[in-house]
Amino acid sequence: MSETVLITGAFGLVGAPTVAQFAADGWRVVATAHRRTPKDVPTGVRIRPTDLSDQTDVERLVSEVAPAVIVRLAAVIPPQIHRDPVQARKVNVDANATLVRAAEAQPRPPRFAHAPTCSLYGPRNPHHQTELLRADTPARPFEHYGRQKLDAEEIVRSSNLAWVVSRLGSVDPAAMPFSGSETDEIQQHLG
Repeated sequence: MSETVLITGAFGLVGAPTVAQFAADGWRVVATAHRRTPKDVPTGVRIRPTDLSDQTDVERLVSEVAPAVIVRLAAVIPPQIHRDPVQARKVNVDANATLVRAAEAQPRPPRFAHAPTCSLYGPRNPHHQTELLRADTPARPFEHYGRQKLDAEEIVRSSNLAWVVSRLGSVDPAAMPFSGSETDEIQQHLG
């Protein structure tokens, strides 16, 4: 594989195994890092310090990397989002808009994989809501995180990019690393 994938949120609970899987599959991986970089980065992965809330930084990143695929995983999550929802929105929504616009402006626009959350469905009481969540289940976010992730998803859906949205469920750190199935599904949709 000689294509380049740009992965934001590359060192979080979902990002780290995603980076590892793309690298293992032979992609040229460019991983963004804002605050921390892990000690064990897969061989060949380029780390690109990036402030996703800085429009100029994002535009330069996308232009210089010229990825075939962007995997958008960066987010301010609970409980941090509750401390400063305005700053969180800059990362969760505004940065997503900037990233999508920068991607659309490329001579060869990349495919875009976005990972919002199933929390945009709102609280689910298994004693009252026994039906399974489906793609057509209406979103009913009830808190900052779900609302922001839904807003970010709408930006992707209304773009001119080839995209895939995977609404992730709860992420259990004890279950890491993922099997390759999650990354395989994204790669399958992005061709």
